[in-house]
Amino acid sequence: MELKSRVKTEFNTKDIRVNAAGCLGVCNEGIHAVIYPENKWFKKLSKESIEDLISHLKSSP
Repeated sequence: MELKSRVKTEFNTKDIRVNAAGCLGVCNEGIHAVIYPENKWFKKLSKESIEDLISHLKSSP
């Protein structure tokens, strides 16, 4: 899982977890990620959108 390894590399914390999940209600649209508790969705994950997700995590308090 590329996202999980990127998070481990970029962040030295146990405050961020990457977990596999079943369908989030939009399975037919591809792989998605949700950041909680803010409910920020990253849809149709790709290598480029993983970079956006990592940037978002870095800019979050």
